[in-house]
Amino acid sequence: MMKQGIIGKEMMSTGDQESSLNLEYDKTTTVQENNIRTQRVENFILQQPEVATLFSNIAGPSTGIGSLGVGSANIS
Repeated sequence: MMKQGIIGKEMMSTGDQESSLNLEYDKTTTVQENNIRTQRVENFILQQPEVATLFSNIAGPSTGIGSLGVGSANIS
């Protein structure tokens, strides 16, 4: 597709990298506590100069097309 000029090279930048971090707290953790704890981790990550964007999924589904699954209160 790139040879045909349909997709430009900027869509596949070699400098961009993606990482995933899964957090699992004690099973008694509430969604509110999960959110507070995860925000602390997010704030630390966002302070790193290499980080441009951050996406979080607090207690939401981790699998399924369009996130149609059921989440867990203790997982981010």
